[in-house]
Amino acid sequence: MLPTVFDQYAAEYDTEFTDSAIGKAQRRQVWKALAPYLDRSPEILEVNCGTGEDAIRLAQTGSRVLATDIAPEMIRVAESKKARSGATNPEFLQSGFLDLPNRIQGRRFDLIFSDFGGLNCISPEDTRTVAGVFSRLLKPGGKLFLVYMSRHCLWENFYFRWKGNRQVAVRRHAGFAEARVGKGKIGTWYYTPKELKALYDPEFSRLDLSPIGLCVPPSYLGGWLLKRPRWLKILELADKFLHFSALADYADHFVITFEKKPETIG
Repeated sequence: MLPTVFDQYAAEYDTEFTDSAIGKAQRRQVWKALAPYLDRSPEILEVNCGTGEDAIRLAQTGSRVLATDIAPEMIRVAESKKARSGATNPEFLQSGFLDLPNRIQGRRFDLIFSDFGGLNCISPEDTRTVAGVFSRLLKPGGKLFLVYMSRHCLWENFYFRWKGNRQVAVRRHAGFAEARVGKGKIGTWYYTPKELKALYDPEFSRLDLSPIGLCVPPSYLGGWLLKRPRWLKILELADKFLHFSALADYADHFVITFEKKPETIG
């Protein structure tokens, strides 16, 4: 079911998010947070790479990038972008999380990167399993840079209450909901930063936490902002001054970073 939903959405994803004004604004915030990690990350693994937008940019920084996604059609779109650029890096691979150790035997990475909520598609139990997989794939001292959808997004709460739809306004608060992806729906888990810290322990120590899209709204408000381009610039500027970890769970997304703990023997 998971690959099918995202395969169907692949052709629309860049139009609806990547190339939208809101998508670009939120990605700028991700890349600002990511920049300090890139100089120390010659080998990067991206999971949930989607149509390859981040992977191609990561490769342009000089890092060697392996970008993976479970949806074959997402990988096809990503490969076509790479072909148009004429680059040989990044390398794209269609694979789920749990298959990665067998698909890329022997490779270890300095950084594992996941953008815009791909990891929200797996349950807490699977997240624990994936934490172990990520630990096996990282070099000693390797980092995780993960962008999750938040549980208590203020924009979503206020906007849908204003529209008179309280059920949608608080859908994330229960921690699980069926989220719309293109014309389909997919089970989605909304974690708090505290929950993720517990799920990634004992393999990882949390390093940093920051909001992505606290003032810049979710992408479904893009139509409203198209008529008010100056508002988006103001909201994006406001986000630069509200870059506090305490606000992370109230944004549309947040970035949480971890460092692999030293392996113990015995």
